[in-house]
Amino acid sequence: MIVRQLIAALLSITICVISPAGCGSQVVPSTASHPPTDPSQVKIYPKQPKKYEVLGLVEVPVGGDVRWDNRGDANAGFEKLRAGAAARGANGLLMSDGAGNANMVLAGYRGTFYQVPIKLGTPNIAVAQAIYVLEE
Repeated sequence: MIVRQLIAALLSITICVISPAGCGSQVVPSTASHPPTDPSQVKIYPKQPKKYEVLGLVEVPVGGDVRWDNRGDANAGFEKLRAGAAARGANGLLMSDGAGNANMVLAGYRGTFYQVPIKLGTPNIAVAQAIYVLEE
C-alpha cells in the first residue's frame, strides 16, 4: 500500500517536471478585451504567474528620462511600461519578450531589480508582456 502511494507521488512529481503545463504556468487564450486599468495596480512579474492571459507586448524606447539613475533604478522606464500595460487592460507586466530573443539587462524599480528584455537598436527598446493574471 505504501509502495503504491510512493509510486503515485513520484509519478505526479515527474509529470509536473516534464510537462510544460503539468504544474507550472498556464497561458490561456484571451476571451475578451479588458478595460484599461490603473498603472499603479499593474504588478511586475519577473517569472510567469500560474495562470494568465497575454494581452500583447509593451515597448519603451531607452533614452531621455528612460535611463538608469546612480542607484541603478530605471523608474521612469518601468512607469512607462506599466502605463502601456494598463492601457491594454493588464493587471500584470511580465518581464519577457515572449520569444526569448531579447538581450537582458538588470534594472531597478524603486529598489527592486529585474531582468528586463531589451531589443538592441537605435534607440534600444525595453520590452515586456502585458498580461492579465488569473491565478498567481
